[in-house]
Amino acid sequence: MPPAPDAQSEALRRRILKTEVDSEHAEQLMLAGAVDRPPFDGMPASRRAADAEANIGVYFARHGASLVEADADSLAVVLGAAFTELETDTVVSLCRDLIGGRTGAAAQ
Repeated sequence: MPPAPDAQSEALRRRILKTEVDSEHAEQLMLAGAVDRPPFDGMPASRRAADAEANIGVYFARHGASLVEADADSLAVVLGAAFTELETDTVVSLCRDLIGGRTGAAAQ
């Protein structure tokens, strides 16, 4: 039997990928909805973002992973979505600091 034509198999692959991403997004929304605690507003967003950045650095270090410059944009998307009150440049700077080895409150 010959393989499926490239155009059809590529279109199917994209639909499957979209379904997977949409499913993961729904799961993330369900998990976020399960959190019962109100946001902590006693600390400035810049400090909370720096703490989140430091936690990301610790996570990668503990798993023996290293971040490269190309990871900064992806991390900025994640942190930017979590800290919408911060300017994009601030979030990108935090991510570049993480990759450069300066993290969290220690970088401030």
